[in-house]
Amino acid sequence: MLTLSSDLGILEDNPALRYKLGNLCVKEGKVTEAIGLHEEALSVLTASFDENYQDIFKTLFLLGNIYFEKGTYIHDRALGCYKGALAVAAKYDNVDQNKRESIMNNMDFIFYSAGDVLASVEIFEKVIDIHVKRCGKSDRSYAMMTNNLANALLSIGEVDSAKVANDEAIILIVGATVVANSQNRLSCSINTSSKCENDVSIKSPSSALRGSRMC
Repeated sequence: MLTLSSDLGILEDNPALRYKLGNLCVKEGKVTEAIGLHEEALSVLTASFDENYQDIFKTLFLLGNIYFEKGTYIHDRALGCYKGALAVAAKYDNVDQNKRESIMNNMDFIFYSAGDVLASVEIFEKVIDIHVKRCGKSDRSYAMMTNNLANALLSIGEVDSAKVANDEAIILIVGATVVANSQNRLSCSINTSSKCENDVSIKSPSSALRGSRMC
């Protein structure tokens, strides 16, 4: 464990430095030290909650990610941090929405991996709602999310809801591919003497979802 705070006192009342050093420890593989620094940061930050809620949210996010990366045997601690971060987000709606979506995606993974599909579906529907508010429904990430939701719904016997989600995913994927075809053919028509080598064909849902990116 690092002894800077006890030996030199330079971390006293400086939570920002604590979690910066914590991130450095993570990169160096010093996970135990990183956890200690983030937990120390929280203890200082929570003394003035309303003033520090942004940093509290960020620190819980970072600490949760450390536990999440350590594997399933410690996912309960990750969930505790993530739930704490979401509680902050529920009170203060101007926290980082990218981090909020990332937290909920990780929670969905934890629930699904543990076999709690109902909890997974519930959190995943919230993730999709946040994503739509941020990015709309036109990006392929939304199509991928909708397809994954359909699979989860199907696994718990919600056949009708699964079909609705799956049909929407297919429509989005095919629509995006048709647009790509049109744009590609338009660029090729500029030089009609050459054959377009990058013509995009309509793909199956599974292949079209590969490599999709967040907005």
